[in-house]
Amino acid sequence: MAENWQAGDIAVCVSLRHPNFDECSPLLRKGRPYTVIAAHASNDPRALLGEAVLILKECDTRHMRKGFPSSLFIKVTPSPEVIEQERREQVPA
Repeated sequence: MAENWQAGDIAVCVSLRHPNFDECSPLLRKGRPYTVIAAHASNDPRALLGEAVLILKECDTRHMRKGFPSSLFIKVTPSPEVIEQERREQVPA
């Protein structure tokens, strides 16, 4: 899979329209960050070579088994400080 997307990755939307699809996604907002909860290889023949499909926490994709093409996003890696802060917030005091 391109970019090796995985659960927990931050995906920032850079495009609302895939070059090989006619439709635009009404669920996405350009420039908004999303949290990846799952990623898998696309089996759509229109997908770009090696393109992943992303399932996003912030989007109700229950009706969309396929999720969103990874080419609509760039992966943002949080800084070590952000990762540590999130880890601390998850640990009960």
